[in-house]
Amino acid sequence: MRVVLRKASDVEDGGLVKELERDRQEETVTVPEFLRGLVGELRTDLRRELSLRWRELRALETVWAEIAEEFDGEPVTDASARKLAAEAKTKLQEVARALAPVGYTPRLPAPSADFVDQVREVVKQAYERMGWIEPEDDNPSGRRTHGRQAR
Repeated sequence: MRVVLRKASDVEDGGLVKELERDRQEETVTVPEFLRGLVGELRTDLRRELSLRWRELRALETVWAEIAEEFDGEPVTDASARKLAAEAKTKLQEVARALAPVGYTPRLPAPSADFVDQVREVVKQAYERMGWIEPEDDNPSGRRTHGRQAR
């Protein structure tokens, strides 16, 4: 099915129907085969999405820990945000176990340093927009930044 879809995306509109008809004649797929293929593709897509969400969550936890360190270990996030993050972490681990082959322990990837840097930058921008930190002085022209005069 993936081959048919890939070919369909490469064929111009005029030849699409003929190309698909020829593919159907060359290869017959039973419903169970189609469904097994669909399950495999769905499992692959879910694993990819799971990996991304896990790395995002772990990177956010890393950034939160760095910020807390600046405040002598005091939690700097709202308790409800920490609770949501913990619940998300549990759910992601459950999904990982469900997607893992029987008898295998899932390994969820750690975020790269670049990924953590990206999340750190997003958190920094959010804090600047909320007025919790001053924006860096990269705007010497005096134009407004986030609704305030740049310093």
